[in-house]
Amino acid sequence: MNFLVEQFGKNIDITDEERLGYGNVYWRLVRPQNSRDVGPLHRDKWFWDIDKNQVLPEYPFKRIKCWMPLVPESSLNGLLIVKGSHKDTEITWTQFEKDGRIKPKLVIESLKDHPLRADLDVGDVLIFHDELVHGGSINESRFTRISLEFTVFVKL
Repeated sequence: MNFLVEQFGKNIDITDEERLGYGNVYWRLVRPQNSRDVGPLHRDKWFWDIDKNQVLPEYPFKRIKCWMPLVPESSLNGLLIVKGSHKDTEITWTQFEKDGRIKPKLVIESLKDHPLRADLDVGDVLIFHDELVHGGSINESRFTRISLEFTVFVKL
């Protein structure tokens, strides 16, 4: 959080996507060889586009995602990202239902580049624009991958 404040000032708020009345920090657990634990490639912005009832701040903002691996094995599991995809205006998406919720999914044919696994160690944090295409990779390790993630509104 100190780094975020250094970069963006004190005008940041962790989003309350679950409508709990306070900012939400998520634990992400990805079991070995379990495809149900990972989401398809997507932009986080699309979740906000789908859920029109999300509470947005009254000030101008941008959304930034923070992802921190706690038990990483970068060659065997982690987050897939498509570098530069936050600038690509031709990427398209669709919706699907999973676990009773409507979720976004990239139309893979609209992607120009292949996703790469982010190479992070314990203590690293990946901070990215909410239009960056990303998704989970299948955990090929023997151990559960554990990470923390949250989104912040940055006041412009």
